[in-house]
Amino acid sequence: MFGKASFTSSVFFDGLLLVLSASLLIMGSDARGAEGQPVTIRFGHVQSTTTFPLTFAIERGLFKRRGLTVVPKPYADFGPLYIGHRSGEIDMGSGGMASIVELHARGVPLKVIWGSSRMNNDILVRADSPTKDLGQLKGKRIGVLGGPSSSSANMLMGVLQAYYGFDPRKDGNVQYGASALLAALLQKGEVEAFMSNDPITAIELAKGRVKSIGEIGKIHAAHGGHHPTVGGISVSDQLAAERPDAVSAFLVAWMEAVTILQKDRKAWEELARTVLGMKDDKVVSMLWERIPDLWPSKWDDKDVKGEIQAMEFIARYAGTGFLEKIPASAFTTRFAPK
Repeated sequence: MFGKASFTSSVFFDGLLLVLSASLLIMGSDARGAEGQPVTIRFGHVQSTTTFPLTFAIERGLFKRRGLTVVPKPYADFGPLYIGHRSGEIDMGSGGMASIVELHARGVPLKVIWGSSRMNNDILVRADSPTKDLGQLKGKRIGVLGGPSSSSANMLMGVLQAYYGFDPRKDGNVQYGASALLAALLQKGEVEAFMSNDPITAIELAKGRVKSIGEIGKIHAAHGGHHPTVGGISVSDQLAAERPDAVSAFLVAWMEAVTILQKDRKAWEELARTVLGMKDDKVVSMLWERIPDLWPSKWDDKDVKGEIQAMEFIARYAGTGFLEKIPASAFTTRFAPK
């Protein structure tokens, strides 16, 4: 469970919250039924900046105000989270969008209803490295976040093959692992570059140990593709069918939290310190600059089409059977705030 975060009240914040609450009230109804009891939602997630809105909405009572009791169920990693989906121990969750689509394609009754975070995977090299372009990584040792079946790893494989003309699995050496491990390997000279994620990216940049030579989502978008939304909020078919009002109310409260966190730097900084344990002001500031704008502000048919196209791009180059099926039925926009 989350630790209790203590947020400092302010006239500015309270005024902002009242204005936002009033403006967003028309976007979603209270989920309580005639009996007046709140709807309980078990929400699975891996604790990170992606789910800061969840933490904030719980702490500030944004869900409660809309007739919801959201019970966060944190998992140590995404594998156990997806088992939670299969077993039915959670009603909603935030995880890898491609992995949620894979689960749906394999018969797990759930759907993607919103994007929780756009792709933000930088390719980092040592600060003193002469490497300036991903094309210079051909034949080199590259560290890759996650494993061979992750969407970020396979997007990197697609980007390097489609836009730089080489497959690092054949024209080089790939080392899979967590960002913190790969950062250490980079400094030891055991890899020439690695694909990272936050908060490790922000920590390494703030310390001056690395420089970024590109972010793979932006590179794909620059070549005419869609900047992928790698994180997705999902809901079980059962909850969607039985309490669609509760699902809609959840997204309204989520977006209320996103809007506040994008404007209130103090609230953001307190979350970074209490949830992630970040104490370095420079790192916290860099996270503030990098993260809030990655939370999607809408979810419509155009977004779904873009995500499917990005997944088709990944599947075309992955060569691992990952995303073999990308059914449109894995997505719905019916709960998006209007």
